[in-house]
Formats: sequence, structure tokens, C-alpha cells
Amino acid sequence: MKRESFGSRLGFLLVSAGCAIGIGNVWRFPYITGQNGGGYFVLFYLICLVVMGIPVLTMELAVGRASRKSAVLSYRTLEAPGQRWHIHGWFCMLGCYVLMMYYTTVTGWMVSYFGKFLTGTFHSGMDSASVSGVFGSLLGAPGEIMSYSNEGYAILSYIIDKAAGVPLEQFMAERIFAPLGMTRTILDNGIDAARALSGGTDIPGVRMEQLRLGELTETVVEIVDERGAAALGKPVGRYVTLELGALLRREENAFADAAALLAEQLRALAPLPHGAPVLVVGLGNRDITPDAVGPAAVDSVMVTRHLRELLPEHFGAFRPVTAVCAGVLGTTGIESGDLVSAVASVVEPAAVIAVDALASRSASHLGSTVQLADTGIVPGSGVGNARSALSRETLGVPVIAVGVPTVVDAGTLAADLGGADADLRGLVVTPRDIDRLVRDAAKLVGYGINLALHEGLTVADVDMLLS
Repeated sequence: MKRESFGSRLGFLLVSAGCAIGIGNVWRFPYITGQNGGGYFVLFYLICLVVMGIPVLTMELAVGRASRKSAVLSYRTLEAPGQRWHIHGWFCMLGCYVLMMYYTTVTGWMVSYFGKFLTGTFHSGMDSASVSGVFGSLLGAPGEIMSYSNEGYAILSYIIDKAAGVPLEQFMAERIFAPLGMTRTILDNGIDAARALSGGTDIPGVRMEQLRLGELTETVVEIVDERGAAALGKPVGRYVTLELGALLRREENAFADAAALLAEQLRALAPLPHGAPVLVVGLGNRDITPDAVGPAAVDSVMVTRHLRELLPEHFGAFRPVTAVCAGVLGTTGIESGDLVSAVASVVEPAAVIAVDALASRSASHLGSTVQLADTGIVPGSGVGNARSALSRETLGVPVIAVGVPTVVDAGTLAADLGGADADLRGLVVTPRDIDRLVRDAAKLVGYGINLALHEGLTVADVDMLLS
């Protein structure tokens, strides 16, 4: 399902203001002020707003941004093991239901009054008794209130979705027909395999969504059961693709934005309690440029496990991070999986982040995307040289795979261009500026890992600490 986002800063501000202010501030605030001291009431109201309202709103935005999930799931995602913050999420949802019972009724009144104003039922010169009579007749007709409430819901939903840039046809499908139990079709964009297979229809067992964040695009494909796994040929799990066009164009703040987005996705894929150790693995051959993404990324990772032990007064607040470049069988004489397993048995990480170069089926993805998955990785599988897998099953802890496409199969490329691929088997193609692409992508991955593992750091902080 395509995740909705705001089309402009103004849309976000208007919706935030609507959530924070509420209908009560509009129609109840004036007479409540008059009944409770006028200016003194406003003064204490503003004090309470600064002391309680703004901090609570800020915390709500922070929880939502960090988890990118619903009120119920956000606390479960962010809480440490053994904590019970997720219970508060259920109270949040219950509170929303209670508020909506009130708001939809008042909204129905407002829509009804507007219609009565247009038809002349409300007109100038009416006394208070006449107005009370109109209101009394409205209260005596619950069916009319329900009808106007539904109309108000539709109008408000359309205004919000319009601010978020949602097309009218999608609004009608998701907000009008779906609540009525009617079938809806959503046009989604996912990874190439899912898009090619789906043909514009839903794939059983697969959820797809795409979100544009400024000049960066994030595509998420979630395989939820064995039907989706069989359809896409991938294990059940969550797959994220970050498209980095702005970074390639060297736009202002593109690197910092991309690193922050990568860090956010890493935290979402592997929620870790504070201080839990992490092992970062750089896979691949450093001496072969298209295969050097993993080792080069490790060069930009802040290794802190030993610093916490030797200099706790300076590095005690950092997460213990260990990094290793596993190399390849031809240069080390040992499988990468065996080497990583041995290191993991010593450092006992809560999670492993494995970075590797990938083979892509599309030349447009080379060096321009970062792909993440919570299903682990099989080194060498993209070029027909599969080795031992790095996964939860083999290492006993979550394994997050981070990859950057650097080569494309020549046969696939030729087929996409309308040519035959019989004479191109075993041949891979890489961009002419692969040195720059690998260098830039590896630095981005390393910085994204640092921001994900050490909360509160900025790109400038990482620059200083690595210099």
C-alpha cells in the first residue's frame, strides 16, 4: 500500500494545527473565556499551553518520526525489552475513538447549520428562542445528525488528503468506498520484481508502498507470508530501497538527508535497546572496486567497543560497535560466514549489520540506490557464487543486510534493450565512474550506520570523530 505523505510544509502545519487546536478551541473558547475571567484566563491558558501542550505535541511528533508506525505499534517498536510502554498506545487509540465520537457529532452540527444557512432556515433577526428551537429539532433527529456527520467526515478527509497530495480517485477508493466495504484498487510502485510481476494488481502476501521525502524516494516491499515469498522468490521479511538521485546530483544537504533516512530505516528494521552491542560486517573483496562497498563502508564506521572499555569517561554513552571485513574465500581461506560466526561468538552482538555490493537487474539502480532487508544476506549470490548465508538462523541474532548495486548482468541488460543474451552469460557490466560511486555509496552507508547506532549524532559529529 502506498504510504501517504504531505505534499507541502503548509499541509503538515495545517493538519498539525488542527490536531493541536481542536474544534473546542474554536466554538467553546470564546464563551469559556468570558465566563472565567477574560484576560486572566487567556494568560493561564497560554502558560499551560507552553508548559504542557507544546512538550506533549513535540513528544508525539518525535515518537511518530522515530517509529513511523501507528500510535499502538510505535511504542512497541521503540520500547526496550521488558518495558510496557505499548500499553499507553492502546490508551491513545481509545482516546482517539472517544474524541471522534464528540468531534464527528459537532462536525455534523456545523454542516447542518451551514445547509440551513444556505436554505434560509437560519437568517438574520432570529432570537435566541428560535435558534434554540432549530437546535432542539436537530437533536430530535439522530438520523439527520449521522448523515451530516458522515458528510463532514468526507469533506474533512478530502481536505486533509488534498494537503497530503492524494489524488481524488485514490481518496474516493480509500476514504469513501473502503469504509463502506467496497472493493478498492490501489496503484502502487515497488521493487522491480514486484512491479513487473504485479502488472498493476495486488500480489497475494505482499504489501508495497512508496514515499517521496523531498528529493529522496523510499520504496518498501513487505513479504508477509509464504504466498508472497513464492511469488517474488525472496524470504518473508521487509525490503527497503532508497533512491538517491539528489545525492548523485550533488544537491545541497543531500548527503545529510540521505544518511538520516538510511539511519531511520536501520533503526526501524532492527529496534535495539540502548547500549546493546552491534557487529558491522563488510563483505566483499577490497581489491576489486565494484565489490569493495562493504570494506569501504566499514572504513567509515565508528568502532567503539574497545573505547568504551578503555575510556568510559569519554565513550561510555556510545553503543559498543565492533566491525570486521570478512574478505573472500580466495584471499582468506575461510568462508565469510564462518569468520563472522566466530567473531559473533566472542562479541555476542544483539544484531549484525552486513554490508555488501549487489548485482542489479536494472542499470538505472547502479550506485544510485541503497537496499536494506531484515532477512540477512547470501554473499556472492548475485553473481552466481553463493556462499554461506548470514541470517538469524545461522548467527542466532537479527541480521540486517545493506547493499548497493554496483554491477548488472550483461545478458539481462541486453534483453532489456531488445537484444539476445545467449553469448553474454557470466558477463557483468559496471559503470565507468564506479570508483566514485563506490566511494560515495560506502561513505553514505557508513555514516548512516553511525547515525543509527549512536543516537543524537549528526553528520558533522561523525566527521569530527572520524577525522
